[in-house]
Order: sequence, then C-alpha cells, then structure tokens
Amino acid sequence: MSDTFISFLLYARFLKNFRDMPLSLHNPFVQDVEDAPLSTFDTFHTVVKSVYGIGTLCMPIAFACTGYVGGILLTIFLSCLYIYGIHLTVKCMAEVSDRVSGEVTMGKAYAYVSKSRILGHFVNVLLILLHTSIAVLYIYFISENLKSVSCFIWETEVDTRIIVAVVTICIIPVFLIRDVQYLVPLNIAGNVLTLLIIGYVIVDRIEMIIFGMRKFEMAGSVIKYDVDLFVGCSVLSFSSVGVMVKIASKMAEPEKYLGWWGTLNRAACFVLCTNVIWGVISYGILGDTQYFPFLENYSFSYGLEYKLVAAALVYLTYPLNGYVVVDTIFNEYINKTGDLNHPLRIEFIVRIIFLLISGCCALALSFALPIIKYICGLAFTLLNVAFPAYMQLTLGYDEYDRKWLWRVLHISIVLLGILVAYCIGSSAYYDSKIYYTDKEPFWIKPNVEIN
Repeated sequence: MSDTFISFLLYARFLKNFRDMPLSLHNPFVQDVEDAPLSTFDTFHTVVKSVYGIGTLCMPIAFACTGYVGGILLTIFLSCLYIYGIHLTVKCMAEVSDRVSGEVTMGKAYAYVSKSRILGHFVNVLLILLHTSIAVLYIYFISENLKSVSCFIWETEVDTRIIVAVVTICIIPVFLIRDVQYLVPLNIAGNVLTLLIIGYVIVDRIEMIIFGMRKFEMAGSVIKYDVDLFVGCSVLSFSSVGVMVKIASKMAEPEKYLGWWGTLNRAACFVLCTNVIWGVISYGILGDTQYFPFLENYSFSYGLEYKLVAAALVYLTYPLNGYVVVDTIFNEYINKTGDLNHPLRIEFIVRIIFLLISGCCALALSFALPIIKYICGLAFTLLNVAFPAYMQLTLGYDEYDRKWLWRVLHISIVLLGILVAYCIGSSAYYDSKIYYTDKEPFWIKPNVEIN
C-alpha cells in the first residue's frame, strides 16, 4: 500500500512539472530549451541521484576493507570532507562572479584565482576526464549485468561487444534530453530503484530472522586497517563534483543550496545515512566472504532481479553524468561566444560522439579498469578536495574571523587531498595486481555460496 502511495506521489509530481511547462518547452529533444529553474525538491533528487549508483552498491566491499567501526567512521569523515569541498567551490565561484563580468564556471574561476588560463583549462580537462571515465564505468556495469542475466536465461554466453553496442544505442534517447529540468523524473525513478534494492535486502533478511529461517548474527570484523582500499572502493560513493557544482546555477532559489541545512547538506546527509545502513547491513550479511563485482554475491534466486534493477538505475544516471561533459565542452570551447550557427545540431553531434567514445572505451575496460579507476580517483580528489581549498586560500579571508585558523584548516585540506590521492593510487595498484597477475583480493573466498 505504501509503495503504491509513493508511486502515486511521484507520478503526480511528474504531471505537475509537465502541466507547468510552457508550450515552447514541450519537446526537450528538439526545441531550444530556455532556462527552466529547479525547485529545491528537484535539486535534492538530482544531487542524490548524482551519487547513487555504482559507488553506493560497492559500499559493502569498502566495509570489508575496514570493518564496521572503520567503515562507519571513514564514511562520515570522507562525506564531510567531499561535501565541504563542494561548499568551497560554489562559494568561491560566487565570490569570483562578483569580481568579474559574465557567467563564471569552474574553469573560469580557477583561471581567475591563478591569473593563468592554464589552470582553468586543466580543471576543465580533469572534469571531462572524470565524468567520461564514470560514463565508461556505467556502460560497462550495465553490460556486465545484462550479460550475466542473459547467460543464465539462455544458458549461452553472449558476446560482450554486442551487449555494449546495444546498451550504447539504448542510451541515445535519454541522453538527448538537453536540460536537467527534464531529467528530474529519471532521477527520481533512479533513486527509488536504488532504495528498492537496499530495502529488499534488509526486509528479506529481517523476514528470515523473524520466521526462524536464519539466526541473527553479524559476520565480518569490528575494525580492519586497509584504509587505502576503502578510499579506492568508495571514491564514487559520496559526491559528484561536476553535477553538484553545475546544478547550483540551475536553481530557482540558489540561496537555498548551501547553508547548514541547505539542499546540498540535506541530500548529503540522506546519502550518508543510506551508505552507512547499506554498508553495515550488507557487510553483516556477507562478511569477508565477498565476490567482485558485488552483485555476484547473491544467489540467482533473486540475484537476477538485483542485476536488472541495478542496470536500470545506472542507465537512468548516465544522462546526468554526461550532461557535465557536454556542457563543459560545448559552452566553454565550441560555443564560447554564444553566436554559433546551428548550436542545437552541433550539440547533438557532440552528445553522440561522446556516447560513442564512452561505449568504445567500455569494450576495453576489462583490460584497463585500474587505469580508469586511478583517473577517476585522482581527478575526483583534486577537483573535490585539494583545488577548492587552494582557491579559497588564494581569494583570501576578508569576510572571516580568525583568518589564521581558516588558513591552517584549508592548508590541512590540501594535504588531506594529497593523502587521499595517494590512497586511491595505492588501491589502483592493488587492483592492477589482481587484474594483470590473477591474484585474488583478500576479501574473496571463491567457493562459498551465499544465499
């Protein structure tokens, strides 16, 4: 009954958005969409959806690296560190916009504070590399889940290249949606699917305990010390720097985005609670006996449904992630002056090329996963931790009391960013030994069946 009621509310919300759209915006695929500001409700779901996905599903494996106590403490610490980086970035961009004319992007903000366009271009390249790598991971993840399901149903192995090609083609319709306002229903649907997976696992385990089918016991360790592997496994579980920064300018009331209980912090707290609950419960069920990829841990009695739902929620995330890359390339390089002829046609071409590139890279991902992971981790850490603190240090502290204390804090954050980048590099090196030397991860015990 409650699920039906929630579905009705979501559908009513979608109808309200559709009803309030002017006729000139009726077709997001063709029309030149004007600015359609996001409400706080829309922004909340967009921010949550930018994080929900592969990173959230990998939290149990991250907990296997550090145990319950270490997993909870590191999840809270890294969430606060990454979200504070988003706060610094948005705040510094607003401060730069007060000093210069025109719209300020991340690249322009860093170019201003460094007095050099080189850093601005470098930031844009990192942003493009980060979200392109994530797009490649998305296509690969969807393809691997669909391949596993097809092998079980038809009892024959389907060529990965065929599945990747089909997935890439199927992404085209949703990826041609140009404005984030029209992605809100997809974001809500993706959030519901993520919570559906988490809720189903928890409810299923509780029912087993209540009806005596399984004893209540928590597997796993209280604390372990593989911090670098935790950071590497959970790098995409707490923040999405490109989406979170760009979405602030799309709000109808951008002043509600930051603040102690602003939209960003509320969404971050929601994701944090989800990650902790999902990590603790799943690690308690599976313990250190886990396979990789994570969804292989569950028997096919309901593992098929998990994989299909997981593939669907990642499919719904791809347009939001790709929006960052297309917006950066098109608006900061191709149509920088705003007087380009046929901008809509050219933007569609850019989108198709980006989709094809990410699809082709997904074919080679099985050979280059550690490299992709390292690129993601390094770009993410620089953009989300080290660079925002550097930008604040450069802009100064005219509006701050106890300026020396803030300087010490932000210098410490820069050093933490370097440490996090080292942890991610160490995790990528560990992954490279697994992929290129056939060494098994320490948490894998292959001959154990988990029901």
